Amino acid sequence: MDLERLEACAEREWDEFLRGCSGALFVHSIAYRNLLVAELGCEPEYLVAREGGEIRGVLPVMWSENAGGGSATPSPITAVTAARWPATRVRPGR
Repeated sequence: MDLERLEACAEREWDEFLRGCSGALFVHSIAYRNLLVAELGCEPEYLVAREGGEIRGVLPVMWSENAGGGSATPSPITAVTAARWPATRVRPGR
């Protein structure tokens, strides 16, 4: 299992993965990310867990600046995973 940052070319795949997950919400979508970036100036860092080239889980995180410095805010119900994905080893992507 590899963990990598979401690339622009995989945004459609991200949303397709969400459509197949019963626990996914609009707040996990690329459209919601774009709204937050446009309206609040947040910096997105969306992470994808892949196995065999297929997405098995996603973690949408937004970074923002405040008086105390930067902070990360995961979207509600932070990680979304496919029901068939076992929680096993994840190693950072290259």
